[in-house]
Amino acid sequence: MNNLSDLIYDNEDENKLIYHYTKFETIIKIIVTKKLRFNNYGDSNDPYETKKLYFNILTNKNNKSNSSIIDQINNKTTLIKICEEKYQSIINNYKILCFCKDKKFLEKNSLSNRGLSKLRMWAQYGDTHKGFCLIINKDIFHKTMNKFYIEKFISNDVSYQNLFEKGAHNYRSNISSLYLNDNYSNIEEVIKNNIKKYPLEMFFLKDIDWEHENEYRYVLFNEDKNIDSYIDISDSLKGLIIGKEVSKEFVDILKNICIKYGLFIKRLNFTDYFFLEDII
Repeated sequence: MNNLSDLIYDNEDENKLIYHYTKFETIIKIIVTKKLRFNNYGDSNDPYETKKLYFNILTNKNNKSNSSIIDQINNKTTLIKICEEKYQSIINNYKILCFCKDKKFLEKNSLSNRGLSKLRMWAQYGDTHKGFCLIINKDIFHKTMNKFYIEKFISNDVSYQNLFEKGAHNYRSNISSLYLNDNYSNIEEVIKNNIKKYPLEMFFLKDIDWEHENEYRYVLFNEDKNIDSYIDISDSLKGLIIGKEVSKEFVDILKNICIKYGLFIKRLNFTDYFFLEDII
């Protein structure tokens, strides 16, 4: 394939490409450095992902509430607060990098069902069509992750459920059910183990209202939340799609930068249908 249009229009494999939307303020740095930065998990724009959990304190012997543990401290509220603080401290060390995917049943020469032609994504993450969409080869990106962060990350499709219908107390119940020892000294250990045991429930479940994103996510464990984590995309980055409302002045600047760094560039436009147009 000798250009970006061929790569996109000829692709019928919904798992081949992933897409990352970004804004005007970050695109030049991404192109020049060929790196993407992981975001702090606690900064997720879905408040349900980072909401407080309703912890259920259990014994190791049975599944009944362990009143004896609670009796050993001043009150139940104190124990729950300790659990909440430990949980928040733990999840703050996780970082995420989010992409959207193509849907099934791709057709050649059509942009329908493709991750680059999602109007709500352009509005929400692409700076109301004044932003950009990076085209990433998923297999190459994954190999790079294995090279730099082996055994420190997990990745998966995000699944979507009506979480509010389930009820707040049932949300992440496998994470929030804590089997503590008699002196409750293992709170942090138990929470970490629950997260490792149920990663799909912890990191790859969102409310159905976000279903349009068709998200594929990478989750990285970083022991120091104050240190930024980046991943090299020199090999996996295949092209750049410009939003419909990007100014001509900036397009001219960006075009020269993309030529310098050997990056294919197109603009997404739409009238009665989506189409890619050359940057002139």
